[in-house]
Parts: sequence; structure tokens; C-alpha cells
Amino acid sequence: MPFETTSILCARQSSRTCIGVRINRPSKDRAVVLDVVQARGDALKYASDDLRNDQGIVLSAVQQDGNALRYASIDLRNDRAVVLAAVQTSGSALEYATDALRNDHGIVLSAGLQDE
Repeated sequence: MPFETTSILCARQSSRTCIGVRINRPSKDRAVVLDVVQARGDALKYASDDLRNDQGIVLSAVQQDGNALRYASIDLRNDRAVVLAAVQTSGSALEYATDALRNDHGIVLSAGLQDE
């Protein structure tokens, strides 16, 4: 079984160990990465740099796990829509946003509301 297929199965079983073992190089396959991050947002760390800069992939990841923002490209950590989605999932994701967005009143308010 190719590692991509195995990775999807493991992601759906919520096994961090399996994902880490099975993906031993950054995945460039957009469909595979999208499927995996929809099940486990933190699997974004196994995506290629290009896919960490793909707004659709990153939005899917942060909607599943806001703290996956830490693995997004700097450009997307400075993207208001991406950061807002992340902090609405997990207020603590604010720490991974750029300075400019950590000082954005609307983002800070959303992060605080989520953690209440």
C-alpha cells in the first residue's frame, strides 16, 4: 500500500504515531494532504512547503485544529481569514499569527471568545 493511502487510513484512526511513521517525506499530493488535514489538522506539518502555502489546505487544517496554524507558511499566518478560522477553533492559535494580526482587535476578540 503506498504511504499516501496508509496515511489517510491512519489519520482517520487519529493515530499520531502512524502518521509520523508513514509519511517520511513532505507530501506534495494536494488531494492526499487535504484528506489527511480534514481528519487531523496537525498533519499539516507533513505537507510540502507549497501546500503549507495553499490557502484551501491550510484553512481545512485550522478548521479541524486551530493550532495547525503553526505549520502554515508565514504568508498564511498573516492572512486574516486563515488566522480568524484558526482562533475560532482554538483561541491559543493566536500565538502563531504574525505580530500584525496578533494586534488585530477583531482577531483578538474572536480568540478570547473562543476560549471562554
